[in-house]
Amino acid sequence: MSDDDDDLGSLDFTLPSSFPEPEPAADSKKTPALELALEPVPTVTPAASAPVAAPASAKGAAKRKLVIPPSLSEAAELHANGDDLAACKALELAIRNAGALGEFVAAAWLCLFELLILLGRRTAFEQLALAYAKRFEESPPTWIEPALQAAEMGMTTGGSAQISLTGTLNAGIGETLKKVMQMAQTNTVVRLELSKLTDANSDGCTLLRRALTALKKAGRECLLGSPKVLADILAKKVEMGKREDEAMWMVLLDLYQIIGDQNAFEDTAVNYAVTFEVSPPSFDAKATSSNAEADKETSLDLNAGSAQGFALRGQLIGASAADFAGIDALAAADGSIEIDASTLVRIDGASADQLRAKLETLKQAGRSVELKNLSPLTRIFLMVRDFTAVAKLVARKA
Repeated sequence: MSDDDDDLGSLDFTLPSSFPEPEPAADSKKTPALELALEPVPTVTPAASAPVAAPASAKGAAKRKLVIPPSLSEAAELHANGDDLAACKALELAIRNAGALGEFVAAAWLCLFELLILLGRRTAFEQLALAYAKRFEESPPTWIEPALQAAEMGMTTGGSAQISLTGTLNAGIGETLKKVMQMAQTNTVVRLELSKLTDANSDGCTLLRRALTALKKAGRECLLGSPKVLADILAKKVEMGKREDEAMWMVLLDLYQIIGDQNAFEDTAVNYAVTFEVSPPSFDAKATSSNAEADKETSLDLNAGSAQGFALRGQLIGASAADFAGIDALAAADGSIEIDASTLVRIDGASADQLRAKLETLKQAGRSVELKNLSPLTRIFLMVRDFTAVAKLVARKA
């Protein structure tokens, strides 16, 4: 894997020009930029817009079949892929050209409010609220402190944004790590869940270490969930005296450090030193504390629900069909199935496809499903993905 072929990903902390930043405090420090060289990732092209029921306008319009404007579809796709800043800019331009939004003008404004909260831009939010009240002659949405959003996510992720790595840790992880870097734009803590990994190679380990180094350099914290799963995989692959796959050795040592297994670390360090003819790295007991606590946290529980149904929470990135298995248990009960999304911050395309396949199966079995309390952007994103064909989409109250 040549560095010359790597794609450079960076996080931009600017804001669209029409929504100025608050004046920085005198003692504020510049947030370090995140940079990560990864394998090139295909540009996301918004899915073809599907005819869907139009959202209620600020005055409450009747439902009718419409096509979602391309600018709104693009913003929803960008948000789903973790690029909230680009989505914000796209919506700002769309609102300036409101004629192209048709019946979706109010929906676009609500989506922009959502993005400004995610980006922590309160001054811009308040300016938009004044414009909204004047434009629609009704009360605008209220500001929600980012800390409150983190507390809601904390029910399942300890207040951190989470991404699950699944299957084989290889060069294909580049796209997922791009999303990690994008999520770190609005989260100081990111959690990588490793419990669903089944294999790994040197390319994947190289990219993983590169990402962890970039996050640390930028002042972000990356917590690894279930590190022993990957450690067990790598321990079977490295071989003393076989001078190759150095990245796998280094990740294995990192994992033993995180787990706090000093004996395994020191044994592996000696074998690594003999193999590569270098001094063995030293174990640091202090480095295990935060990650040890992270591994005790409850990982993202997509199946968390109640007697009323199933709940989607936090940021669903790279979820598999197994993550939505809890819906099957509800299918056996009588009545319609309710899926609550009141604390769902984001769902990416891969996760949405898995969820839609599950809902399609339920529909074919004659069951009705209601996805309720969806945020404006997530609702638009699911409309673009034709979820209205398999479920009723109910918006979250502003």
